[in-house]
Amino acid sequence: MTQHTTYTVTHAAKNHFAHLRNHWFLPAMAREGSIDGHPSEALISYYNTMTQKGFGLVILEHAYVNKSGKASPKQMGIDAAADAAMDANGEPDNGAGEHNSDRHTFEAIAQAIHQHNVPAIMQLSHAGQQTRATLPQLTGPSAGVVMRAGKPTAVRELSCSEISCLVDDFVAAAKRAQAFGFDGVEIHSAHGYLLSQFYSPLVNKRNDSYGGSLENRLRFHCEILQAIRRELPDFPLFVRLGARDYEDGGNTLSDAVQAACILAPYIDYLDISGGIHDVSRHDTNPAYPLGYFSETCAAIKREFAQRMRSANGTSTDNVDSAHTAAITGDARFNVPVLMAGGLTSTKDGDALLQQDICDFAGFGRAALRNGFML
Repeated sequence: MTQHTTYTVTHAAKNHFAHLRNHWFLPAMAREGSIDGHPSEALISYYNTMTQKGFGLVILEHAYVNKSGKASPKQMGIDAAADAAMDANGEPDNGAGEHNSDRHTFEAIAQAIHQHNVPAIMQLSHAGQQTRATLPQLTGPSAGVVMRAGKPTAVRELSCSEISCLVDDFVAAAKRAQAFGFDGVEIHSAHGYLLSQFYSPLVNKRNDSYGGSLENRLRFHCEILQAIRRELPDFPLFVRLGARDYEDGGNTLSDAVQAACILAPYIDYLDISGGIHDVSRHDTNPAYPLGYFSETCAAIKREFAQRMRSANGTSTDNVDSAHTAAITGDARFNVPVLMAGGLTSTKDGDALLQQDICDFAGFGRAALRNGFML
């Protein structure tokens, strides 16, 4: 177990994908196409078909980094079980003379996307207390009780040492993703999974360095990001942030903007979503009619632009003093913002980009329709 007691700002290698064919991306959508964590051959065909629809960037569905964080019975895993022993010829082997399918299938998925000259990003997750899988125990940021399959189920609070171990699990999963041929990883902190549980004051009731202030609620995130950057300094890092909770007492628009500023120095791309308990909740400001999270993305983009303009005469209002060094005298807020949700056509996407609401527009459910092309 590696100790992760503090973190410092590190330089991120921004904008790896400056020469994509377009700014449309396929967002992560759980296909439930795995068995006992093993990705299926059907996923190869799925990602080949979806990439042919014209996306410039593909983000895969989430894969758990530790079996304790499995979100559903058919979710795929990129935990230690995905590592294949090697036979005498350097090929994956399961120890019984048979090739291990996980590495082969992951590599084949990456190749199915790459053959269309499109980067493939692996999404990494831990479900925490929000899972539909049958697990021996549920863990989360704080002890409590949640309803699972109509039954009250106890949640045990993660210890600091367990959090440190999970940091290691995310790092190991990122290294596997790179070894399997993927072009970057996206850390999943949305839709009620573990990292969004830590981020949300509705769920995180800790009174240690991982709870309370916004900075503390994002400490786990920053430790993961810094640890991955330390091991893979040039590997693109995305975060999918469930920026607002849309519930009383939850994270607000102001929290979302500040959270984006705390995370920005560590990452290359920020992918915005929302909702801690109900993914369908979204921005309702009539001034932002396109997409579910347009108001949030626009506010974050404005703040990033302001901080870049202020680099030589820095204003650090509304940012914790521990991060002051992260926002002064440089352009580490040059972080492209991705948004998916509620978009049905490239006309909508073009409008968002022209209004500088986001830098990449994603088409998820719309892309599942037969005949959909970008």
